[in-house]
Amino acid sequence: MLYPYLVADDALVRYAVHEYVQRLSADGPGALDFSDETLTTVLNEFEYADGTAFDYADSTTERWCRGFRSVMREIGVLEGRQAVVGTPPSLGDIPLLVATGYSFEASEDAWFESPIGLQYLFQPTARWEELYDRVVETEAWEFVELHGSLQLRPTDEPYSWITSEGTR
Repeated sequence: MLYPYLVADDALVRYAVHEYVQRLSADGPGALDFSDETLTTVLNEFEYADGTAFDYADSTTERWCRGFRSVMREIGVLEGRQAVVGTPPSLGDIPLLVATGYSFEASEDAWFESPIGLQYLFQPTARWEELYDRVVETEAWEFVELHGSLQLRPTDEPYSWITSEGTR
């Protein structure tokens, strides 16, 4: 489950995922439309840190879009080879634990209110509470009361649930 690290490492992927997270949070129609047309529209709004705009050849853009959709199929957003419109995927325990750990490490102080790992997996805000309850059921995380508020924290280290044989 290296997906959140891929997103963090590639500026273009990160930009596209963030744009789709914004669309999903705004509850817009077709929020997870990964067609070439929609992806190209998103990419055409991208600007590198040095101010240069996205400027790939059409064939390169088409390959990038196919690769991006392949990643979306791999994480369960798109079902089937021909699908271009997706839905938030169901999360098994391991992707949930990785997304939670990633969120915690990426923004330890405010991660609970804006869990970037869950957002990268296109989980709507309405599901976060359910996912937090599920992650606590794994016993790798727990709710603790700190300064009068309930917070979700790892019982040990964020990835201590991983052992050499797999998961505990």
